Amino acid sequence: DVIVITAGRGQRPGETRLELIAGNAAIMKSIMDAMQPLNPEAKIVVVANPCDPLTYYARKLAPNLPEGAVFGSGTVLDTMRLRVELGYRLGVHSQDVHVMVLGEHGDTQFAAYSTGNVGGRPLLQYPGVSAINLEKMAYDVGHKAYQIIDRKGYTAYGVANATATIVDAILFDRKAVLPVSVKDPQRDCYLSIPSVVGVDGIEEILDIQPHLSFEETKKYDATADKMESMCAGLPAA
Repeated sequence: DVIVITAGRGQRPGETRLELIAGNAAIMKSIMDAMQPLNPEAKIVVVANPCDPLTYYARKLAPNLPEGAVFGSGTVLDTMRLRVELGYRLGVHSQDVHVMVLGEHGDTQFAAYSTGNVGGRPLLQYPGVSAINLEKMAYDVGHKAYQIIDRKGYTAYGVANATATIVDAILFDRKAVLPVSVKDPQRDCYLSIPSVVGVDGIEEILDIQPHLSFEETKKYDATADKMESMCAGLPAA
């Protein structure tokens, strides 16, 4: 079984995902309590925001499930959006732009441009990339949800597409490498790290940190610090 948890109070105009934490943690607990006892084969995908702390909390509320059975949608949607923007600017299909957004699904996320490539050619050396303000592009992608909420009051279609991609990877055992929200092996928090997603849920977490640039490593540490702080403030499971 695949259980997708989207329930939570909606994000208001101007509100950050992390400001949602108190109310949505209570909603998460009520959902997890109501599902007991859980099917031991269940895979739980947390989509509700703030995604990373709520995924951490959901895992605490389901301690008997196997490692890798509980994870969040993370920055899958942010990564899709970034690839579309880059593909448009570079004149190539977004599926041929290989780069990921990592860290918090929120304000401290970052694009790991130094690890990216287009057709096997390093992204930062690809023709036309030098003319793009990559930091602004990453910022705009990360804040697109705020623009959508300001205009129509909610987000739906983009995150639905990202969730369908994740569920498809589980049901059809795709072994897809996706930046989903998982437990950082070195830290007490969840955040988006490239991971192999298949029928068993998270089948492997890929160690991306040694391949990040110096500046990206600093961003990774900053987003992990923030997520640890948020997770430490959650109610008891």
